[in-house]
Amino acid sequence: MLNKQKANGKAIGASCRHSGRSLEDCFRRNGKVAKADIFAGWKEMNEYMQSKKINEVAPPPDVKTGSLSPIADLDSSMPASQAAEASATEKAAKH
Repeated sequence: MLNKQKANGKAIGASCRHSGRSLEDCFRRNGKVAKADIFAGWKEMNEYMQSKKINEVAPPPDVKTGSLSPIADLDSSMPASQAAEASATEKAAKH
């Protein structure tokens, strides 16, 4: 079981590096995974990408659940009524 967790952490770190995410962002997104394993995978992928001259691949946009829009999540000082309005405006703009 321990080797599977370590391999999972390395895979997460490698995918973060390949997508251009910083280590800090990767740690934050994967709080239950050992930081040492994430770092090992990130570092290994970084060295591989540099040696093969591989460019980063942009990650897909984050999918948020709940009623708040990503804009409201970034600005936590925004009142709930403004956040709901921003969310509604964002949804209307998409249609």
